[in-house]
Amino acid sequence: MRNLFVLASVLLMLACNGCGGDSHESLGKEGLSTMKEMVAVLKDIKDEASAKSAKPQLQSLMEKLKSINVRQSKLPAPTEAEMKGMDSKYGKEGEEVSKQFTSEMMRVMFTPGAAAVLQDIDMKGMK
Repeated sequence: MRNLFVLASVLLMLACNGCGGDSHESLGKEGLSTMKEMVAVLKDIKDEASAKSAKPQLQSLMEKLKSINVRQSKLPAPTEAEMKGMDSKYGKEGEEVSKQFTSEMMRVMFTPGAAAVLQDIDMKGMK
């Protein structure tokens, strides 16, 4: 009977690992997903009108990234093992999304009228 209780407790802990709490990995995954959304929004900007249309969504996504960064800063520093694990899991995808983001930002900045519309979006939350 005692072994059954111990097994049930271990299974419950494993099932709830990360329930209701942030981890470096969960926040990294959330940040990557948010960056992908930003790239998708940026790809739709073709002119001043589409920049105006995209601006509220870009502002919202920037606020989400800032929130992720604040939550990340409240966590203890990741261990070397955690860093290696996240790098092997998300590193290549993260690099690709970062390249896409940079490319789309450059394209948008040279799109007539778009840069002026988007210039007041606070990008300081980017890491």
